Amino acid sequence: MVLCVSLGAEPIVDVIAGPRGHPSIPVLQIASVALLGAFIAQAAGFALLSMRRYRPLLIASGSTLVVNVVLTVVLGSRDGAEGTAVAAIVAETFLALQLVWSLRRHQIGMSVSRRLLVALPVAAGAAIATAALPIPPVARVALAVPLYLGILHAAGAIPTHLLNLIRARSA
Repeated sequence: MVLCVSLGAEPIVDVIAGPRGHPSIPVLQIASVALLGAFIAQAAGFALLSMRRYRPLLIASGSTLVVNVVLTVVLGSRDGAEGTAVAAIVAETFLALQLVWSLRRHQIGMSVSRRLLVALPVAAGAAIATAALPIPPVARVALAVPLYLGILHAAGAIPTHLLNLIRARSA
């Protein structure tokens, strides 16, 4: 989603706001990075919720609210919309880190695949590099997403149960 929104910000804004919305394109590109933190936070948050670990959820949510409000006021007044987008990234990252840390504390055996840790930066770098191509934004997205997923798949970084589910749905 981060790739799609970041690389596709121009056509997204064109559809929603037309040419008058073009000044918001860089803001959307910056804010798209917050989706990564939001995704991680949601996954960790639902895991903690299923374990009935409400206290870490409340502490993380409350402290993130404070961080978000303070950074939005400070960065927004200094840098406008770009500053508020950066505040959103920091807040979502802060929430994700707190929830993952809490989850790891309560679920000792949790780990991240080493293949994913190695392949993810390579796949993301290759996909982001498509931004330099002299092609329309929609074509960048159409190229970047399969490139990203293809590199992860080739590295064996996509869980087999997810691949089996996709194959079953497409059959």
